[in-house]
Amino acid sequence: MHRLKDFPPFSPDKVQWLENYRPSPIFQLLDIQLVKVEPGLAVLEMPVKEAHTHNGGIVQGGVLCCLGDSAIAFAVRSAIPMDTGQASIDLKINFIRPVSSGVLRSEGWLTHLGSRTAVGESIVLNREGKTVAKCLSSVLLTPGGRPTE
Repeated sequence: MHRLKDFPPFSPDKVQWLENYRPSPIFQLLDIQLVKVEPGLAVLEMPVKEAHTHNGGIVQGGVLCCLGDSAIAFAVRSAIPMDTGQASIDLKINFIRPVSSGVLRSEGWLTHLGSRTAVGESIVLNREGKTVAKCLSSVLLTPGGRPTE
């Protein structure tokens, strides 16, 4: 893992944001839990449910994408000012092994943080700690607000 280091500690507004964090509708739907956030790093977990699987009983790739992308998004959010918007520019995922049960854990981290873009990586691990998927994403940063639609 090539992770950027030496981020400053959380500002008071970032601490308040974390203390007041409420799961988004997609997190509620998939039962994704925010486990840990540090500057430049985030960890999420999700129990595998039948609703996450395709007809073959394997977790559908889009669910793994959501989990990996979300870990990267939180890693980015943890390292940028609260008044900076963010939006994924692209997402690449490699599916390594199938998973059909247990709790999935996604660890996301920053590999680049610029003034207009960030790059992050994440891995999705099964309950044995084996890699299920690996993600890479570029993120647009919009200082002063949300990205335009």
